Amino acid sequence: MSRIILSVSLASAIALSVVLPTQAAQPHCLTAELDPEFVDSNLALSVGQCHLDAAAADPTQALTHTQYAYSWFAQAEYLQAGAATGKLQQARQILDELQYGNRTPALAAQVSDR
Repeated sequence: MSRIILSVSLASAIALSVVLPTQAAQPHCLTAELDPEFVDSNLALSVGQCHLDAAAADPTQALTHTQYAYSWFAQAEYLQAGAATGKLQQARQILDELQYGNRTPALAAQVSDR
């Protein structure tokens, strides 16, 4: 009987050690300007998506992250990434909601619809 309790306790400890750092970790997205020669459409899309994910993870910083996401998606569109147009529209819609409607639950739903 004590072996079962020990096994369950060990499994719980392992699960918590994996889950808690993941939940506590906030996405660290690129915010600094880069030399334009180093930015390609894939990088711009990735950083924009990072900021959308961060906006959903931290509602207190959602507006800031969504503004960064919009900027990066605009850069990706400028660099002619086909997927950027939809992401740019998504970020614009989230920005409008955050600035004018303050409807944070819609933000989480839209980001998860990628």
